[in-house]
Amino acid sequence: MTVSSLQSRSARRHPGFRQQPDFRALSNRILEHAGTGIPRAQFLKEASQILIEFTGCDVVRLVLQDRGRRYCCELTCGTSQPFRFEVTPNPPDESAEITWSAGKNEALEQLCRDIMHKRIDPSAPWFTDNGSLFTSDVDSLPIDGLREPCPEWGPGIHVDEDCRSFALIPIEAGPERIGLLQLQSAKKALSYEREIEPCERLAQTLGIALVHRRLQVELRHADRLATIGLLGAGLAHDLNESLANILGFAQLAAKDPALTVQTRQDIEKIVSTTLHARQVTTRLLVFARETPTEKTRVNLSSLVEDGLHFLQSRCAKAGIELVRNLPKGLPEITADRTQMLQVLINLVVNSVQAMPHGGRLTITTASDDAHVLLSVEDTGTGMSEEVMKDIFNPLFTTKDVDQGTGLGLPVVHGIVTSHGGTVAVESTVDRGTKFVIRLPMDTPQNNSGGQDG
Repeated sequence: MTVSSLQSRSARRHPGFRQQPDFRALSNRILEHAGTGIPRAQFLKEASQILIEFTGCDVVRLVLQDRGRRYCCELTCGTSQPFRFEVTPNPPDESAEITWSAGKNEALEQLCRDIMHKRIDPSAPWFTDNGSLFTSDVDSLPIDGLREPCPEWGPGIHVDEDCRSFALIPIEAGPERIGLLQLQSAKKALSYEREIEPCERLAQTLGIALVHRRLQVELRHADRLATIGLLGAGLAHDLNESLANILGFAQLAAKDPALTVQTRQDIEKIVSTTLHARQVTTRLLVFARETPTEKTRVNLSSLVEDGLHFLQSRCAKAGIELVRNLPKGLPEITADRTQMLQVLINLVVNSVQAMPHGGRLTITTASDDAHVLLSVEDTGTGMSEEVMKDIFNPLFTTKDVDQGTGLGLPVVHGIVTSHGGTVAVESTVDRGTKFVIRLPMDTPQNNSGGQDG
């Protein structure tokens, strides 16, 4: 295909594609779905169905990159499994790029990366002014092994054997490209003006919708946390007063020399249970930010090493190999030492409970240009995407009643965000989970110490 033939493609018409619905109505439908709060997989399915309706294509594939994870979905007409969805973590090496294509087609992978990084000459054949790839004849594309059979479905961009028309469109969120949209049809001709150019506009709408959906989820999450925080603080203060009385009277009763052995054991259980309840209320107060903070200069590697002294025996008893990667020359940060220890303890305990039959727990500290990082990675049971959506919600837990309160991870999230940091999580069912805490290095604003407002 030559440049001139590419420029003349807008004049082509063909009867294969259906009459398209109104573009504005479809854009509104995508945006409306984004605001309903439906799960990500369901939203992408609805958006893919709209694109199928709009183009009449046989296959729509989406690959998106968002906060350390890659989301892939595929909607195919006329199959027993029309919709497929998968989420995978990014490569453990932060310098490595995610894989956009399925299989091992290096040429197609490089093409996807060139489109994502805007390294495409829009005047070249097969490309639009926006940098999308477009062809009505896949065989004309100079990509080796493009039609190599894929024995089983894999996440990412690939070309089926019966594909004739093919388009690869970047999805943008502001100046950033966050994903790729693939359109595929067994029909020979694909009209640029009637399908690709409007689909580029729909891809822009999809990018806006994805950002809108993320903001909606975060705003609902923030409102929920604020409400529960206020309720939790009031509840914790009231409970602490009652628990103090129970504990005091129980400890006083335990001093009676006339107690029977059984009665003394019962009182010890009361004391132990009351102390556990006080720990729960303390977590509620930390979550609600009702406890004062004392920020000092902290070396995260030294802090983690100290904390692991209290945790290594529990790991050994559970048959868990504890691996430390704690460089000594880590830059210091300004943080509340007690709260940072609470973050470490909560994450380690969470990992230990996820490895009931033993495993490996890897604790790593590191730094980049602006942050100090803490990574806690286990080889445990992992989490599904549905579970991962709720792990920072207070009182949500998948553990048995005697194992978890549903406050451990929300407390981690609250402490880290109060320090200006972020929490990222990667998890695969039956393979393990990795939490990465990023804390900002000292700046004039956070180097003053004192209480955290």
